[in-house]
Amino acid sequence: MASSWERPLSTVQGADRIVVMGVDRIVVMGDGRIEEIGTHEELLRKRGAYTALHRGQLT
Repeated sequence: MASSWERPLSTVQGADRIVVMGVDRIVVMGDGRIEEIGTHEELLRKRGAYTALHRGQLT
């Protein structure tokens, strides 16, 4: 049997600010639905909801 640190781990993190470090994938939700899924770089390239949130934090 595998020990607990060898098993895959999924974590759901809710935040009103973007505080994602060391994650494989980011899920952006809006109005109770998934809007975008990807890495930080992928989501910035899409120029969608995540990019707007990210830019909003920089101002």
